[in-house]
Amino acid sequence: MPQDGATTRLAGGLAALARSARGLLVWLAPVSPRVRTLTVLAAAVALVAAVAYYGADTFSRRAVDQRAATEAGSLAAVTAHLATGDAFNTYMEMLRYAEDPRVHQRATPRDVRTGVMRQDLYLNTNNLASLIVADRSGTVLASTDPSVTRVLDSPAFQQARSTLTPSSSDVVLPQAGRPGYVEFAVPLKDGDGTTWGMLLGRADPARLWKATLGAQVDGSRNVVINASGVYAAGVPDALLGQPWRGQPLAGGGVRAVVAGVDSICGLSPIGKGSQIDQGSTLASCLPSSLVEAEHAQAMGKQGWVTVAGAVLAVVMGGVALSFGDRRRRPLLLLAGPREDAAPEPEEPAPAAAAAPVAATVLIEAYERRNERLSEQLRDDVRARLLLAGAQADEAYRRIDPESAAEDAPYAPSGLHAQAMAELEAVRDRELRAIEQELYPGIVRLGLPNALKALRKELEPVIDLTLEMDPLADAVDEASDRAAIDVGRRLVLYRFVLEGARALAEAGAREAFVTLGRGEAAVTLAIGAPLDETDDAAAAALDARFETSRLAIEAYGGALDRARDGAQYRAVATFPA
Repeated sequence: MPQDGATTRLAGGLAALARSARGLLVWLAPVSPRVRTLTVLAAAVALVAAVAYYGADTFSRRAVDQRAATEAGSLAAVTAHLATGDAFNTYMEMLRYAEDPRVHQRATPRDVRTGVMRQDLYLNTNNLASLIVADRSGTVLASTDPSVTRVLDSPAFQQARSTLTPSSSDVVLPQAGRPGYVEFAVPLKDGDGTTWGMLLGRADPARLWKATLGAQVDGSRNVVINASGVYAAGVPDALLGQPWRGQPLAGGGVRAVVAGVDSICGLSPIGKGSQIDQGSTLASCLPSSLVEAEHAQAMGKQGWVTVAGAVLAVVMGGVALSFGDRRRRPLLLLAGPREDAAPEPEEPAPAAAAAPVAATVLIEAYERRNERLSEQLRDDVRARLLLAGAQADEAYRRIDPESAAEDAPYAPSGLHAQAMAELEAVRDRELRAIEQELYPGIVRLGLPNALKALRKELEPVIDLTLEMDPLADAVDEASDRAAIDVGRRLVLYRFVLEGARALAEAGAREAFVTLGRGEAAVTLAIGAPLDETDDAAAAALDARFETSRLAIEAYGGALDRARDGAQYRAVATFPA
């Protein structure tokens, strides 16, 4: 079975450690049994700690690379969608210009046609740099760019001439190290319907995809790669026309050096399956230094944990050896167990061993929450904003003082009103909800007020009934009740938020929340009736409340969960 590089290095390291261990035993031969045993124990603990640290380093590195590849892939999908929209808008601009009689009529004089095309470029907001009109033989009849004298070898021109339909091209790079262009071609028909020529538009890729190339997260870079597999936009001019090279990763991404920066990239096609699909690809690349920094930070903490565990194991081994000497029993490591000795009772694992597991559960829970928020921003808010912006732009383009009645289908005023209403809804509902969940600023007004606002936010999901002691969390420092600190308020607020969602997913339509304060403790309970026969739902609820339990215990509190018949109840308690 073939071995990868990491496995080979691990096998070689273990062989070297085995040789060192044999040399250590020879060196320790004349030493006293107790010192020899303690030394061997320390070496064994160090070996296990080194193997554990190496394994954690290797697998965590793979995990962060895979996660970065997934994030880069998501970013590439969004930015490729933006790039497709930019190309389609330019495509529509070309169709509108071709509808101008002064452009598509064959008899229009050259200077008049050129002036009209210049006017179209200057008076309209578009992504085009130049317009050219040529007959079907490829002879240039008018152009806003005097340097364009030949279009016969243009891929867009040839495709439009052969199919007599609009077409576009890939990113054309006539010279390496110099910016290229994207061409759009539209057939021109005379008054009798005869196709006599072509209208070509050339766009600078950096201008065409300005918004796409400018979008970035944490120092990322968006790059356009044309169908020939070379850099076409988004890199310094010196790299234009240079081949794209990368190493595939397990998460579907690619590790590549982009403009001198080691990066992890996600790839997504531009206009896949549409009429503007010419094989171009959008690569969104995250600097791998971000991933390495996250990995180094995690492994730094892991290193301290490993060293502390190794020291603790050696100390405990020394204590065990001392205890064995006092009882004058042969050491297990040297002489083996006595045949007449009673079996030693098994000691429970130290409670501290559970700490890494709890930390892992907490980290994964927050990662799932962050992932859900990220997906909501990407798949819901951004998509709707993009659609609303497109509608508003289309409404603006359609405005005509002599247009048809306002009640006509797709009237500009209707499209504009719909787009503005959608933008207002996104701003007032979705974005506000995400901001509140990331950090509910209302907790500054006290837990009772925060829970009242939460009840209103969750009305579409579940109906909450609140029973609260108004003095359970007094904000006024002059009050006779001590206020709950902000950290515990946030923990209790999120406990109710996650609990209400979990109960709703389990089938509950209403739930109760009780907040009270006694002489000794502050209690916050949430519960709801469930199906008595649905044990799986109760087990799922216990698992969902595990994150809240860890957070509450971290602040010195406790969380109890119980099921009494059809009633499920979770109670958080903090010392008053």
